[in-house]
Amino acid sequence: MAPKLGRREIYDRIIDCLNCEPWNKLATFKKRFYVTETNMEQRRILLDNGNGVVKYVSKDSLVSAIFAWTRDKRGGSVVYYLPVGACEELAKCWLHTTLPIDEPPAFRFASDRGLCFNRLAWDPVPGATPLFDEFLSRCSNAEALEAFIGSLFEPNADRQQYVWMHGMGANGKSTLLQFLRRIFGHACVSKKPPGRDDRFWASNLPGKRIVMLPDCNNRNFPASQDFKMLTGGDAVTIELKGENPFDAELCCKFIFASNDRPEITSQKADMRRAIYVEIKPIAGDPDPKYAERLNAEAPFIAHRCMKKYAELCPDHGQIPVDVEGLEMLAEQNEEEFATVFADNFKLVETDNQTQWKNKPWFSGAELQEVCWHQKWKKDEKSAFIKWLECRLGIKKRAVKIDPGKTRRVYVGAVVLPHSERGKHDELDLQPINLKDWQSRGC
Repeated sequence: MAPKLGRREIYDRIIDCLNCEPWNKLATFKKRFYVTETNMEQRRILLDNGNGVVKYVSKDSLVSAIFAWTRDKRGGSVVYYLPVGACEELAKCWLHTTLPIDEPPAFRFASDRGLCFNRLAWDPVPGATPLFDEFLSRCSNAEALEAFIGSLFEPNADRQQYVWMHGMGANGKSTLLQFLRRIFGHACVSKKPPGRDDRFWASNLPGKRIVMLPDCNNRNFPASQDFKMLTGGDAVTIELKGENPFDAELCCKFIFASNDRPEITSQKADMRRAIYVEIKPIAGDPDPKYAERLNAEAPFIAHRCMKKYAELCPDHGQIPVDVEGLEMLAEQNEEEFATVFADNFKLVETDNQTQWKNKPWFSGAELQEVCWHQKWKKDEKSAFIKWLECRLGIKKRAVKIDPGKTRRVYVGAVVLPHSERGKHDELDLQPINLKDWQSRGC
């Protein structure tokens, strides 16, 4: 007959079982839990199902495991029948008294020991990669793409660069994403670009090595401030539903695939971060076993790409890229914006003596009308606004139109009357005097 124990003694016994080494020797627990600590001293729970591959779980998972174990009669263990409330109290006690471990790496190779978020089934070895060779032969910036894949296996690689793969279909870009997803498993996640005020978007990024955005329709996301924060190397604030926000250092790198080209400006900061890859279609009929054959080359592809990355980036810096394609893309984007501006806007002079009520500015509604006539999507409008600021210095700011009345508008240009729109072939960077503009009845 099991001895009658007080709750404190029961807690001590269960905590000893939770922390015992080797696992399952005393406890009959089928799961192993660990604790990590964030920069803000907030603790998170890792679950290991017994194979050394972990994932983050909520406290409810720990409570459920304790609740189930206290009712498990197998193995001759003492059955305590703790109520749910007591299991929650015990989980909270264990969470705050257990020594935290360092966050495991995103992945390990088959022969590596230790915890990880995904364990590969092989070690990288040299070998022939005919299918991967054929794929790279259809890619622009092939050497940079090869090195980028190699950088995924190097924990200390620079994270600011991203890959944008463009192609119209039947070219293998989706197969490459599936190939990488199969390699990195739990350390890989596919997502859509964040929506407006999507504060939980980054909640599942800790522990991930690759973030994929297949069929990405937000061409301006890589140029956004949010994306630069995610890849900047500093700690990022993570917010989970129902929990307090915490800061975490991410280790993920981003890969985009799209039928659209990205919005790239001629700014050096944008050019050096993008690895833009144009992929030509596969010649002939698609091979139904293409993905299977590519997966068979995985150990050889990893070895080859790691070797290329070490060759190009011995100090783990940024991968050298061919910027010619990016420059042409940036020129195309800016040429389109310049044409739209010339057809619809006119620069005006402003200074400290400017009377804002005379309207040397245009409103958000007027900008929206122009964008609507261009049939631009949200990301194209955002790219145009960024071009206005970087190229022409036109920013949205608060101005006092009348006493007690302030409005946020775009200062430095005006919208042309409908009768004058579409009549300008070139961008005129010579601002017009505000009085001259008003004398024309505008």
